[in-house]
Amino acid sequence: MISSVIIVYLIFSFQAIKSERTLAVRLINNLRAKWFRLSLEKVGDERLEDKSWLIAKISYHLPLFSMGLANSFLGFIRWLLLFFVLLLICLIYGLASLWLLGLAVLMSVLVFGIAYFVSKNYVSKETTFYSKIIRLIDFSLSDWRFIKFFSRESKTLEDFDRLVDLDSYFRVRRDLWLRFGASLVFVLVIVLGGLASLSGIRGLAFLSENSLDQKFIFAIFFLYFSRLLREGLKVGLYLPPLLLGMLLSIPVRSPKKFFKKHFFQAPQLVFKSAKVKFYPKAKYHKNLNFSFSKGGRYLIFGERRTGKTSLAKLFTGQGEYGKRAWLIKVSDRRFFYHDFFDRFSGFYFIDPKFFSVRTILEVITGQERARISPEQLSSVAELVREKGLLADLFFEREDWRQSAEKLLRNTKGGLLLQVIYCLVNRPGLIAVDNYWLEQDDQEFERLLKLLASELPNSVIVYFSRTKNQLLDFQEVYEI
Repeated sequence: MISSVIIVYLIFSFQAIKSERTLAVRLINNLRAKWFRLSLEKVGDERLEDKSWLIAKISYHLPLFSMGLANSFLGFIRWLLLFFVLLLICLIYGLASLWLLGLAVLMSVLVFGIAYFVSKNYVSKETTFYSKIIRLIDFSLSDWRFIKFFSRESKTLEDFDRLVDLDSYFRVRRDLWLRFGASLVFVLVIVLGGLASLSGIRGLAFLSENSLDQKFIFAIFFLYFSRLLREGLKVGLYLPPLLLGMLLSIPVRSPKKFFKKHFFQAPQLVFKSAKVKFYPKAKYHKNLNFSFSKGGRYLIFGERRTGKTSLAKLFTGQGEYGKRAWLIKVSDRRFFYHDFFDRFSGFYFIDPKFFSVRTILEVITGQERARISPEQLSSVAELVREKGLLADLFFEREDWRQSAEKLLRNTKGGLLLQVIYCLVNRPGLIAVDNYWLEQDDQEFERLLKLLASELPNSVIVYFSRTKNQLLDFQEVYEI
C-alpha cells in the first residue's frame, strides 16, 4: 500500500513539474517570437535605441517574466495544492484541528505580506537597473563612432559605473532577503514545533501522541506546513517581478495577421494617395496616382530633396513615412499599404547604400547560405558567364563564398551585385535610385539597360533629378 502511494506521488510530481515548465517555456518562447516579428515589421522606422530595447527585452525582460511566472503565479497554484493537503490531514483527525490550518494560512499570509513589501521596495528595483545596463552597452557599442567623435567615453563610462553600482546595491539586497526569508520560515516552523510539545494546548495534542501513525502524520504535517510558508514567501518576493515582467514583456498590440506571400505578377499596379508627405520636412503632395503596367518602364524625376529615394522605398515595401496615406490597387482589388506587402513579395529597390557582410552568393540569391542548393550556384555562375558585361565586371578571383563587404563598399560592385540579384530572382517591380542615373558612368548605364532588356515582364521605375533619356519610358512623372 505504502509503495503504491509513493509511486503515485512520484508520477504526479513528475507530471506536475513537466507541465509547469512546459507552460512557462512555451509562453516565453511565444512572446519572444511575437516581439521579434513586431520588430521585423518596424525595420527602417526604428531608432538605434529601439534595437537596444529589443535586446534588453529578449535577454532580460522575458526571463524576468518567466521567473516571476514560475515562482509567483505557479507558486500560488502550488500553495493551493499544499493547502488542500493540509486540509485533508486536519479532516482526518477531526474538525477540532482545523484551527491549525487557519494558523498555517495566517502565518503564510503574514510571510507573503512581508515578502511583497520587501520585494516591491528593495528587490524589484534591481530589475530596472540591469535592463538599463544591457541597453547602455548595446547602444554605446552600436554607435561607438558618435562616442569617439564627440569624446564621450568618460561620460559613457560614468553612466555605466553608476548603473552598475545601483544594480549591485539592489542585487545584494535581493539575495539577502531571499536567504533571510528562508531562515524566517525555518524559525516559524520551529516555533510551531515547540508549541506542539505543549500537550495542554487543545488542538495540538494529537501532534504529541507517541503512536507511530501520529509521529508519521506529525512529520507529514510539518513538511507541508514548511512548504506552505516557503511558497507564500516566494509568491510575495516574485509578485512584483511578475507584474513588472508582464508589463514589459506582453506586446502592446497583437501582431497583425500574416498572409502567405504571393509573388507579384499582376498586369496592373496603382499607388494612390489623396494627401501625403514623402518625409517629415517635405511638402505635401495631393491626389497622387502612379499607375504601372506589367513590363513597363517608368521615370519619376524631381529636384533635390523632393523625396525620390523615399518614394522608391515606398514602392518596394520599405516605406518609412506616410505609409497609411497610400491605397494600393492590384487589378480590381484594393489594399492598404501593410496589407499589400504582407500578401505580396517580388519587389526590389536598387539602393546605393545597401550593405551586407554576408557572402556574395547569399547577396545575389537573397537566401541564407544553408538554403542555397548546388543547382542555384550553377545557374548563377552560368548567368554571369553568359552575359559578357557581367563577366567583364565581375572579378574572376572573387570566391562566391567570400563576404560581399568589399564589393558593396565600391559603388560599381554594389550595382553589379544588385543587378545580378534581379536577373536571378526576376522581381515583379524594381525601383532604381536616382543616384545611379546621375553618375554619368557608361558602365552604370550599360548595367541598367541590361536589366531592362533581360526582364521584359518586370516593372522598372527609374528615379532621376532630370528628365533622363536613358530608355524609352512608357510614362514620365514629375514630383
